[in-house]
Amino acid sequence: MDLYDVAPFLAVVDVEHENGALRFRYRFCGTALVEARDHLVPADPTGRCIDEVVWPFDPAPLVGACAKVVDRRKPNLLAVGEVNESAYHLHERGFFPLGSADGAVSHILICVDEVRAR
Repeated sequence: MDLYDVAPFLAVVDVEHENGALRFRYRFCGTALVEARDHLVPADPTGRCIDEVVWPFDPAPLVGACAKVVDRRKPNLLAVGEVNESAYHLHERGFFPLGSADGAVSHILICVDEVRAR
């Protein structure tokens, strides 16, 4: 399997427990995702939490999707329209749990796919 073709569309976040709350910190953010943020500062969110990064939309659905992955220990999907984005840049997102054999989710793999507006 060749990850080079899909890596630009992937992100990995660390799951952190901070004062009883879940935080999701970018460990890796693929080049296509960073390039899509080139008009935002910072363009590369690596090292920052999802809720600390500047977004052109409310990031609450992203944080909520990650929280569901941790709670349920199962993948979660956000379909087009579940994030209030520009009609010209619609995305589907998959959130996949990563962790140890005990079932605890320590990281989440996020896959982003742009759906062309019609």
